[in-house]
Amino acid sequence: MAKNHTVTQSTFADPCSIMTLANGSTGVDSGFMPVSANATSFPTFSFTIQNASAPLWFFCRQTG
Repeated sequence: MAKNHTVTQSTFADPCSIMTLANGSTGVDSGFMPVSANATSFPTFSFTIQNASAPLWFFCRQTG
C-alpha cells in the first residue's frame, strides 16, 4: 500500500508501541520507507537475529 512504512519492534504486552529497553535504547526500527502509489519494487530492511528461539514482535508506525 502506498505511504511511508516502517518495521518497528514492539513487545507482546504492548504490540503497537516502540520497544524501549531499561537502558533507554529502543528495539529494531527501519525508519520510514516511502512506497509510491505506482510502485513495482518495494523497500527491504534487514537485521541480524541474535536469539532465534525467542519470538519477535513488529508493527508499522504509519497511521491512517
